[in-house]
Amino acid sequence: MAKRKINEQAFEKLEYEMQQHRKEKAMLRQDNDALRNQNMMLTESLKALTEDNSFWSEEALKSGVVFRLKNVLTQIEQNR
Repeated sequence: MAKRKINEQAFEKLEYEMQQHRKEKAMLRQDNDALRNQNMMLTESLKALTEDNSFWSEEALKSGVVFRLKNVLTQIEQNR
């Protein structure tokens, strides 16, 4: 009978651990989704900024800022 109690306690501990892991997994998924959404918004903003050169000043175009931003966007899209 004592062995049965130990097994029940061990089972309850394992069950509790599983619940904790499920909660942690759910929180990590939420964080991941939030980061994915933020990444998408930033990528879309960068794409909108680099599509139209009329937004940029001549100085920005000549200095290569727009060119570098386009390269960053290209690298981000290739790494997906």
